[in-house]
Amino acid sequence: MGHLGEKKAYQIYKLLFARSLARESDETILQFASTNDWVVFSQDDDFLRICSSGVTVHKGLVYSHKRNSVSRIIAGLMLIHGILDPVEMADHIELTIHPSCKDPHPPTTAVQDLISFKK
Repeated sequence: MGHLGEKKAYQIYKLLFARSLARESDETILQFASTNDWVVFSQDDDFLRICSSGVTVHKGLVYSHKRNSVSRIIAGLMLIHGILDPVEMADHIELTIHPSCKDPHPPTTAVQDLISFKK
């Protein structure tokens, strides 16, 4: 798989900024990402609840606990990008794990019950 070039990353940034997705609901963001065949990255537990409910179809979610460093997040995203293809990511949740965590777990037990780990 190739990497996302600066030009493409800037185009995505401009598109997202123009759409002002930060002000939209989580469902709208997931729908927009799905329409554009994008995986969503988030540190928001609400995305975990929505994506794991089975009601919303999505192109994938990568969740990172807020304790993760930026370098750890980027390393996790690069690993996921290199291993999983778009078909495997569809309706799938992947986690980037903080190195101090002995068990991969999200911040709340309610969310933890919703996630199935791919082996």
